[in-house]
Amino acid sequence: MKKYWQDKNIILWIISSFICVGGDVFTTTAIPLLIYNITHSARMAVFVYLLDILPEVILAPLAGVVVDSYDKKKIIVYANILAGCILCLAIVYDNCWFYIFSNSILSIANLFYATAAKTTLPFLVKNEEDFSRVNSFISLVLKIARIMGAATATMLLALMDVKYLLLFDAVSFLITAFLVNNITFNNESTNLIVSALDSKVKIRQYWESLIESYNFLRVNNEFVIFSLYYALVIGIETVLGAQLVVFLE
Repeated sequence: MKKYWQDKNIILWIISSFICVGGDVFTTTAIPLLIYNITHSARMAVFVYLLDILPEVILAPLAGVVVDSYDKKKIIVYANILAGCILCLAIVYDNCWFYIFSNSILSIANLFYATAAKTTLPFLVKNEEDFSRVNSFISLVLKIARIMGAATATMLLALMDVKYLLLFDAVSFLITAFLVNNITFNNESTNLIVSALDSKVKIRQYWESLIESYNFLRVNNEFVIFSLYYALVIGIETVLGAQLVVFLE
């Protein structure tokens, strides 16, 4: 394990992941507050949280196809640059619906980033035993990043305007893009492009995956029931999270 502390690529990956995940908490805290300050409606704050879930539900199958077909490193870099630019625009436009639209775009960018990031580590660590150790360490780092991000965001709210949280997160996205762009992955073929997969085939695969999911759910009633219970728990957590943000305000 010691040799990986001397590996520049793994160190950059850990730092970039920490910055990106920690910065995400800033936006998830700031957007509901900004919307609440404009609308004075706690329901709108809940609505923003719920919109975070929709892109993942609708686009998750497509994200997998895209990530498997294109350069993962570029997907991560471009997703972070897009997120950083969107946040910079959100700082300028003080509009409720623009915040909601921005949050949806950020959720989509995060979906592609997260999907690519989860499948990128094998290109940094080849040994199976070392891979498990490094992966476990990164998981711990991400949990710490979320905790520190939440604590930092709360302290900053007491010291400055809410929009500064968006600015800090925008900077974190751009720093992440810069760091990942300087990482050299093994074989540098993080793009597992299959030449036969043209755009029509990708779209067909996307719809086929949706149909397969529908057929699976249709014949597995128990899975559907427990999924609904799980969705209910997540929904309650979402509502409580939004109301907590409003309460803090």
